[in-house]
Amino acid sequence: RPELQDLDLRLFDTAVGDGTAEALAQSVRVLSKLTKAAVMLYSTKLTDQGGQALVAGLNRPELQDLDLWLNDTAVGDGTAEALAQSVRVLSKLTKAFISLYSTKLTDRGGEALAAGLNRPELEDISLLLQDTLVADSTAAALGTALKSCGKLEKAQLGLYKTKISDAGGQVLSAGLGRPDLVDLDFRLHDTEVGEKTGVALGQSVSNCPKLVNLYLAMSDTQMGDNSGVALGHGLKLCPNIAKLYLNFYSTKLTDRGGEALAAGLNRPELEDISLLLQDTLVADSTAAALGTALKSCGKLEKAQLVLYSTKLADDG
Repeated sequence: RPELQDLDLRLFDTAVGDGTAEALAQSVRVLSKLTKAAVMLYSTKLTDQGGQALVAGLNRPELQDLDLWLNDTAVGDGTAEALAQSVRVLSKLTKAFISLYSTKLTDRGGEALAAGLNRPELEDISLLLQDTLVADSTAAALGTALKSCGKLEKAQLGLYKTKISDAGGQVLSAGLGRPDLVDLDFRLHDTEVGEKTGVALGQSVSNCPKLVNLYLAMSDTQMGDNSGVALGHGLKLCPNIAKLYLNFYSTKLTDRGGEALAAGLNRPELEDISLLLQDTLVADSTAAALGTALKSCGKLEKAQLVLYSTKLADDG
């Protein structure tokens, strides 16, 4: 249908495979007026053969909104590289949701895909690559690409259970300091990142004064007190935060970083907070600072505070 502008195709949890994807690619190529595409082929028999063909067909010059779900399939680097080529020609793209988690993706394809996301018109990006073999080259390329997204307002990045360390995590975190960012969901838990990534993340948060919703999942990493201090400082420069989720359990955090982090939570607009610090070395100073901060949260409606298996005693 050459006049089609909005495509929503959902074939997930089926036995379809490369033949279907290749046929779909042929059909999409004639859709010269396509502005919105949602293609969900996750949990199928798809491999790189069909994945490459499918994403190559998505280089529609009028496309503004792309929603692509290929997770839990056998696609890999070939599909990611082909997708990067398509995205590069989408000069009008303002929203991209790309889900390639639990696939055969490695750092080669991840880096190519991430580099292709430097779209200056992009306002909303979701990139889900968790449970793959992507590593520091992917993270660094993504951080560099994000710096080109001057209009970015919303970002969801799922990179947990990957091979990322500080070498890439620091660059990625530094790229998140977008001044118009309102909603950030960043999940990097169960990786080898540490203090350099955490400090860069805190510095980026300080450059996002318009943040309203912040979700950070950094548990089971090497982050510690320097990360807590940097993030606590960054939060103090975000007066509009209303919903905050901080997951730093099973990290290297002690009372020094915990206290600084807790002190940054005195946000007057805060309505919903989750703070998960279990299985760390935080103690009474952290708890006391948290209690003091919460007294300043006049609009608070919901709080989840998890501090078991710490050094907390009666004083805190």
